Amino acid sequence: VYTGEDFLYWVNKSNNIVSTSPTYHFTMVGETWIRLITSRNAEQNASVYVVFLNAYSQTQSEGRVRDAIDADELFPKTNPSKIGVEFEKWVFEGTDEEATPDSIAAKAAVPAPVVKVVPKYKETEDTYTLTVRFKNGGTAADVDGMHFTVTAGQTKIIRLSSILAAVEGLTAEDFSFWTLDGTTPVSFKRTEYTVIATKDQTITLTAVFGEEVTPEPIVRIEQMTATMNGEKYRVSTMMRYEVPKGYTVHESGFVRSTSGTFTEDELVIGAPNTKKHISNFTSQDAIYVLNINFSNPDKVVYYRAYVIYEKDGELFTLYSPMVSGSYNQLTNP
Repeated sequence: VYTGEDFLYWVNKSNNIVSTSPTYHFTMVGETWIRLITSRNAEQNASVYVVFLNAYSQTQSEGRVRDAIDADELFPKTNPSKIGVEFEKWVFEGTDEEATPDSIAAKAAVPAPVVKVVPKYKETEDTYTLTVRFKNGGTAADVDGMHFTVTAGQTKIIRLSSILAAVEGLTAEDFSFWTLDGTTPVSFKRTEYTVIATKDQTITLTAVFGEEVTPEPIVRIEQMTATMNGEKYRVSTMMRYEVPKGYTVHESGFVRSTSGTFTEDELVIGAPNTKKHISNFTSQDAIYVLNINFSNPDKVVYYRAYVIYEKDGELFTLYSPMVSGSYNQLTNP
């Protein structure tokens, strides 16, 4: 509880807003880090604190706005991508009102501690199917009632508690990991897993129980899609990483190249003809989408995602397997 009159909001270690209420209720499920943000030392007259959030509720930019000039400087320079759908406009959270530098500046006269601006995407009829399974002692079966049809681009959160409620004999203590292929761990989170997919995909998510595993860092490229961005050919690539407690993330992002052809071992940070794209995420887990625009639809780009982390005072760099593709290859597989 914070009782001061200068309250703005609470953030977590990733600098994402977790509550805009002075009284914040939450459930402790492990080590928790929360920071109070207030307006002290900031001008209060005719100003408003504005936060731009991307499609995955991660802060894209934030700051105090007094006029349209401030708002224009704060406005994100690139549109936030969301796999499976096309960006339409920025809107004020909970409304369809478009957020522009002028409309944001007009909020300065409204007595609100913080204004959140979120992306709106064009509606789509595309869908993907999701089936949730459980695997216990080598035996796998569907979880009754957990077969979904989901709009492309929308996230679907599958909670471990829902599986435990639907299947007798399973306990949270026996949970091992989440997998998409029935074997390879994609997450060791003991609470939930978020599925994100594009159109015309069929996804099977399996919660594995009863296997002896040691949680370890994971980084992978989950999606590559191609869309038009004006007259440019855009390739969007989504990566995820997750590190267990006890690890400290120093950097994450992509290493990529469009020069010639690469083998996986050649595509590393600092290698000739490569570029590094830092995501700015250093939380325990994150989702990051990188957009590259091309004038040539046949231009092939090679990617590996990476995460640099520290364990017991030693730095490690973990890479994902390499993926590659051009606009034409991705739209005409």
